[in-house]
Amino acid sequence: MKILIAASDSNTVSSLFLEEILHTLTDAGIDTALSAPDGGFTEVSYYPSPVPRSPLFNFHADNRTCEEYLYSRGCLSEKYIQKDIEAMQDTINAFHPELIIAINRPAALLSAQLNELPCWVIVHPAMYRDFYFPAHCLHGFNAVCSRCRLEQQLKLSSFYRTARRRIGFGPLSFSPFLTEESVTRLGLMCEASHPSAAHDALVIVPGQLHLSEDRFSHMVEEAFNGASYPVHVCNADESGIVGNIHYHTGFDPKLLTKASALIHDGSSYMTSLAFAHNLPQIILSDHTCFRSFNAIAVQRTRTGVFLYEEDLSIASLYEAYRTILSDDIYTTSTDAMRREAERRGSIKEIVDLLYIDLINQ
Repeated sequence: MKILIAASDSNTVSSLFLEEILHTLTDAGIDTALSAPDGGFTEVSYYPSPVPRSPLFNFHADNRTCEEYLYSRGCLSEKYIQKDIEAMQDTINAFHPELIIAINRPAALLSAQLNELPCWVIVHPAMYRDFYFPAHCLHGFNAVCSRCRLEQQLKLSSFYRTARRRIGFGPLSFSPFLTEESVTRLGLMCEASHPSAAHDALVIVPGQLHLSEDRFSHMVEEAFNGASYPVHVCNADESGIVGNIHYHTGFDPKLLTKASALIHDGSSYMTSLAFAHNLPQIILSDHTCFRSFNAIAVQRTRTGVFLYEEDLSIASLYEAYRTILSDDIYTTSTDAMRREAERRGSIKEIVDLLYIDLINQ
C-alpha cells in the first residue's frame, strides 16, 4: 500500500499533525510519502511542492471562511494552483500512490481526479459555515478547473464532496458536521492519552500569534513570574529560564503530562492535544476561520476560555488562567470531552479506514 500525504504547509504546529499521520502510517508498515513545501521527515519519501505566496494587494481580508483564508495565503491563485498540479503530477509519476490524503491542498484533489486516484481530504467544521466570501477567491482555482475540463466550483466544501472520504476530528458536541456531508469522524488528531495525577505546570504554545515574541514574553513574565508553579513557553527563539518561567525552542508533547492547563493559539491539533491530556485550555485567537471556530467552541463547551489577540493583556491573561483553575466546571467538562473524543477513536483509526477503502473495496 502506497499513500501520499499532500499538505499546503509544514510550519511548527502543522508539522506536529503531519508527524502524527506519518508515524501512524509508517508504524503500520505502510509505504508513505510527503508532498509539502518543506521536508524534515526523514522516515518517508519527500517530494517538494510550490511555496504559496500571499497576494500583493489583499486589504481588509478577515479570513472568516476557508476560501478567503486559503486565498490570503496564496493557495488559490491561478499561478499557484497550476504549479501545484504540475508538482503533484511529478510526484504521482515518481511515487505511484494508491491514495492521496490532502490537508488544505485543493490542488491535490484536482490532481487525484485528473489521475483517477482516490483522495481523502481533512475537513473542519469551519469549512461548512455559510459565510460570505469575495467571489474572486475562487477565480484562479476555477480558471485552472476550466483548462482541465473539470467542473466549476462555488465553494470548496462542495468540491470536497467529490473526494473518496472526508475526515473530520473531534466529538460531535465540539465539531458538528451536517449528516449530508458524510464526514468520517475521528475523536482525536493524536494518540489517546492516559492522563496521570494532577500536576501544576502551565504550558504555553504561542503558535501563530501576531504579537512579537518580546511583547508576549513580557506579558507572560509579568503575569506569571514568581508563581509557585513552573511555566513552560514553547517555540521561543532561544531557550532559557527566568525565575519559574522556562523557555523552550521547540515543543515536546510530554510537557503536557505535567500540566494543569494549556494556553495556545487555537490550532486544531493543539486543541485536540488538550482534550487527549484532559487539560482545560485558554485559546488566544484571531478572527480567522479555524482558530476562531475552535476558540468559540472551547468556550461554548466549557472546556476552556478564549481571548481575542486584540484583548490580550497581562491582566486578561492571568484572569483567564485563574478562571479555568478556580471553577470545577472546566475540569469536569474537559474530562467529559476527552471521554467522548476517545469513544470516536484517534488518529490510529486511519489505518483501518485505509484497509476498508483500498483492500476491501
